[in-house]
Amino acid sequence: MIPGRPDYPHVTVDITDRQRAAADMRYNERRYRTLLEATSAVVWTTDPTGQFVAEQPAWAKLTGQSFEQYTGFGWLKAVHPAERQNTAAAWHAAVASRSMFRAQARIACNGNDYCHMLIHAVPISDDQRQICEWIGSLTDITNTIRVQAELRKREAELRSLNETLERRVQDRTMEAEARSHQLRGLALDLAETESRERKRLAQMLHDHFQQLVSAAKLKTGMVRRAITDAKIIASLEQTERLLEEAITASRSLATELSPPLLNDAGLIPALEWLSQKMEADYGLRVIVVADPAAAPESDQLRTLLFECGRELLLNVVKHASINEATLTLNVSACGVLSLVVSDAGRGFDMHDLRANSKRNETSFGLFSIGERLGFIGGLLNVHSAPGDGTRVELSVPIGISAAPAAVSPRSEASIAADDPASTDALGRPARVLVADDHKLFREGIISLLSQEPDLTVIGDAADGEQALELARKLKPDILILDVSMPKLNGIQVAARVSREFPRTSIVGLSMHADRDMARAMRAAGATAYLTKGGSSESLLELLRSLTASKAPMP
Repeated sequence: MIPGRPDYPHVTVDITDRQRAAADMRYNERRYRTLLEATSAVVWTTDPTGQFVAEQPAWAKLTGQSFEQYTGFGWLKAVHPAERQNTAAAWHAAVASRSMFRAQARIACNGNDYCHMLIHAVPISDDQRQICEWIGSLTDITNTIRVQAELRKREAELRSLNETLERRVQDRTMEAEARSHQLRGLALDLAETESRERKRLAQMLHDHFQQLVSAAKLKTGMVRRAITDAKIIASLEQTERLLEEAITASRSLATELSPPLLNDAGLIPALEWLSQKMEADYGLRVIVVADPAAAPESDQLRTLLFECGRELLLNVVKHASINEATLTLNVSACGVLSLVVSDAGRGFDMHDLRANSKRNETSFGLFSIGERLGFIGGLLNVHSAPGDGTRVELSVPIGISAAPAAVSPRSEASIAADDPASTDALGRPARVLVADDHKLFREGIISLLSQEPDLTVIGDAADGEQALELARKLKPDILILDVSMPKLNGIQVAARVSREFPRTSIVGLSMHADRDMARAMRAAGATAYLTKGGSSESLLELLRSLTASKAPMP
């Protein structure tokens, strides 16, 4: 109580919480400013309208602007003139919509140059969801832009180099194709020259040597009959026998050089004669199965196939340890002639054969046969294993039909004409069958196609027979087919599949870029032919184009 004053109640207010809150606020502010100073980005704040109203030390340090210059919307003057209008419009739109601001622009750096900056800004709201300020940052991406520009420059240079390389590859490819045609012409000329020389030597033996020896034998007989001395007669008789042997040997040599049947009657009679000779000379019984339509008209081809067949039968005599073999000659509807020599002998390991091949083999040795066939667009397929016999097939595209009434493989255009629905899209992933005897390449193709949602691999085959069996069983939309495969080659498989399933698109693959091989595959029914060095993009584009032009198979 204070004398003379009225009594008032005594009030005590606890401000501990208020002081604690103020201390926390000061601490958070110090931590926030320390964070801003530590960051490499330039951080700034504006009022709710997007204007600078307080000093921005980081902004001033970067741009060199004074407070009077960047206050309000003066900060926009630090933006490059070419980007100032768009940046201002984007900023005002973000402020009006109260949404995050994100832009990229060039900002003046100390007034000397412009730096590429990534600009971010976010609105800060109070408890009543009212914008109280904007907080933004600038991140220098100049080096990133420079790297990107350098990358674009390098990409442009790389594209230019690629285009130059592609042009050079095209030039080299055209040159290689020209050389290939020249080589094929030389191979045919060589076969023709060899055939002509064989005929000339055989004719010389027949027309000159045999005639002279026969005349000598005749004269010897005349002398023998004119004398009576027994010893002289015996000597002359011996001379006559020697001359007779010389005539027989000459005839045999002439026949070996150029069989009369081959020149006069054709390949099939010559092969039948060869089978009789092999049995007479070596005890090898040869079963000849020949289609009359398979007789080639070309003298060079007749001679080459005959000599190849004879060499393969001699290989049976030397290595098979068996007394029977089969020689088959046929031609497919697409004009691919095949000569096959097979036996059930002891066989051999293919890897050992390649590793131990002799350099001094004859001109018609196994590998030389393959090379000579390759020169004229043909193929050599060998299948053998120890104890499993041997099958050697020669395939040559000759452009003749098996019979006049044979129907050629249908083209996509003819299929579309017969079936209007064939131009509809599949409406589902295309079902693809992959056939290639090289495991790594086959697995690579499967892996490539497995990544494509519009393509589904439904099976894979390692040889021609398996490919044909799976094609009949699975009826794929697309068959990717290697040309060179064991048991049945790609040309044979393509011919059969295109005939039995004309709606299946066949894509031929080969390491060879020979047009003759591509022509043979297309003649057999293939829709397209690609080399294995191309790009995967080319293969995928081709498969998709085939998918787009096919309707679902029934």
